[in-house]
Amino acid sequence: MQAHAIWIAERHDNLAIVYGDLSDQGYDTKYVENLVAKTADLSSGELTRNDQEDHILFTVGENVAYVSAKFVRGYSTKDQDGKRFNLPKNEVPNAVKSGYYVKYASHIAENLSETPKLQGLKLEILPLENPTKLAAGASLAIQVFFEGKPLAGAKVYGDYVTDHVKTYTTDSEGKVTITVRNNGLNVIATKYSVELTDDPTKDKLGLYSTLSFKSFKEKH
Repeated sequence: MQAHAIWIAERHDNLAIVYGDLSDQGYDTKYVENLVAKTADLSSGELTRNDQEDHILFTVGENVAYVSAKFVRGYSTKDQDGKRFNLPKNEVPNAVKSGYYVKYASHIAENLSETPKLQGLKLEILPLENPTKLAAGASLAIQVFFEGKPLAGAKVYGDYVTDHVKTYTTDSEGKVTITVRNNGLNVIATKYSVELTDDPTKDKLGLYSTLSFKSFKEKH
């Protein structure tokens, strides 16, 4: 469950919630519990959601600068025979370990003309300058936040969609500088697990978060 992320990308003149691990995969649209558009000043923006059989397409208003999504995959509990159940640990006989998995995605639209702001996700990647103004090969400083606080030691993928080899690690302030990899869609990702000791329903909370944007060169 932790091995897959979601991200936001263009699909057939729409935007889409994409799910997968180096590839696009279908998913049950009920897992997407929150899909929000915001303007540059963080006011609510226009968004029209269009659920398909195994994915979600959507459109946004012209003044939308940000989109964010929350994908709740939920419980995955393994018993002593190796079987997995989408149930809390205390509801599975002979359970060995259990996790609860949530994926987040944020997207910066081409019309943003200022430094990006946090969208309020539990785990979030914040670029410290507008990434849509950069081309492939440029340096981009980012900061990773967990529950609104900088997250030190976070593993970051510079481009989740095409490269799981090149990774970065955030410093004590949750910051790291990466290289913009693509002319076109870029998807930066990070993941974080919270180990739990006194929770009868699960042993850990597994979080994945992405940030997507289109490079300057691709747009112009």
